[in-house]
Amino acid sequence: EEAKMKDDKVGLDTITSRLLLLFWFSLFTVSSVCMVLLNKYCITKFPHPFSILCFQNFTTIALNLMGSVVGIFKIHSFTQAQFRMFIFPTFLFVAMLATSLIALPTVSIATTVVFRAASTCLVAFGDSVFFRRQFSHAELSCLFLVLVGAFIYAAGDIAFDRKGYAWMLLNSLMFTSSQLYEKWAVVKLDQTAVGISCVQNIMSLPILVALGFATHEDPARSLATISPFSLVALLVTGLAGCSLSVCYMSLSKHAAA
Repeated sequence: EEAKMKDDKVGLDTITSRLLLLFWFSLFTVSSVCMVLLNKYCITKFPHPFSILCFQNFTTIALNLMGSVVGIFKIHSFTQAQFRMFIFPTFLFVAMLATSLIALPTVSIATTVVFRAASTCLVAFGDSVFFRRQFSHAELSCLFLVLVGAFIYAAGDIAFDRKGYAWMLLNSLMFTSSQLYEKWAVVKLDQTAVGISCVQNIMSLPILVALGFATHEDPARSLATISPFSLVALLVTGLAGCSLSVCYMSLSKHAAA
């Protein structure tokens, strides 16, 4: 009787875990698609990448903290060790976001998606090397098909732009490095996914502000002439960015890099 109850509990925990992964992956997919589409639109109407990222990351922090106050999210106490551990990945995080936005005006949305898919192969390779993750033959076959498909797409890309592809290649490297480091760091920290999202986004703000000043961005002037629809799109990117950030950290705790 006791053994049966234990087996039932294990089975229930497994089902719950799978449902949670399904939820986070589904939300991650929807948020990613929305973010790419909206960023593509916003960067063409509001050509200030560091200001856009600063707004998105600030919005993420604000929404996370508001959610924590009203009881939607849970955040453990912040410590200096958490901020120290995320110094390096924060620079990778900013570089990943910035290179993506800079590349978007010169490449198609499809190209962006293909590069992100191809980055999965790099992440899987790092997962195998650094975390000793074992992949089945079926998984390896799928990764191989993704890589081959990326090369075929690039070879026939009629909108090929050398500069855009260079930025996307750099973005893929930043994405891969960030994912692997965050996977290592997240499982070591006594902090929730939302709390880690706050830590990383808080640390990114000074870097983005400095880069905005260094590149002489003037977002106030552009905001005065931006259309209402573009302004709404910009605001929605803040929501999508918050969703993505929480998804990344949640999946890092429960899924392979």
